[in-house]
Amino acid sequence: MRLFFTLSCYLLGLPFLSGQVVEHVNGTVVTEKQYTDIQGNPYLFNGWRKGEVTLTGNEKFTGLNLKYDQVNDEVLYEGKGGNDYHFAKQVVAFSIVADDGESASYRNGFGAYEKLGNNAFYQVLYDGKVKFLRKEVKTIVERIVYGSANANKLVQRSERYFIKLEGKTLAEVKRDRKSLLAFLGPEKSGDLGAFIDREKLKFKSDEDVIKLLQYFEGM
Repeated sequence: MRLFFTLSCYLLGLPFLSGQVVEHVNGTVVTEKQYTDIQGNPYLFNGWRKGEVTLTGNEKFTGLNLKYDQVNDEVLYEGKGGNDYHFAKQVVAFSIVADDGESASYRNGFGAYEKLGNNAFYQVLYDGKVKFLRKEVKTIVERIVYGSANANKLVQRSERYFIKLEGKTLAEVKRDRKSLLAFLGPEKSGDLGAFIDREKLKFKSDEDVIKLLQYFEGM
């Protein structure tokens, strides 16, 4: 029966399904070699990770092997022969499995901010009426080795936080009490400050910011 099913798929020109859906993605192979002789990881994770993407036109693909190139701010997928491929269409959102086994969600389209264009990807930490976003940026820098004429190429990492309110432009905040209260408005700082004290929020974690934003939305 299995042989018959396989042969039928072949004759009909259909993909053979073996426990998962086979999806076809259009793209082009990455031919340039960008990251040679560097120290550090230019990608979000080492190696391929399972994930899904949404392209312009709301075209969605699941079960792909993905890489997130944080230097070029681009999502790549594993194509033929295990090669890196560019998507043919613009990626507007993607999720990728993190080290803890949970999916981390990323999206663009929040508007430009300084050198970050509208297509820049942000990790969506909270997705209510208020959006709480994290932007991890990686750049390649060169440092001269003492006593040598050669320079080492290093991956330099920085992290920034943003909040997007409905009808407002993207705003950068710090993950601390003063910055968050100043952004959310002086007219509500009394109630919000009392909530921070009551819940003993220290903002050492993203979860503390999310708790504050959830309370802010319910006011």
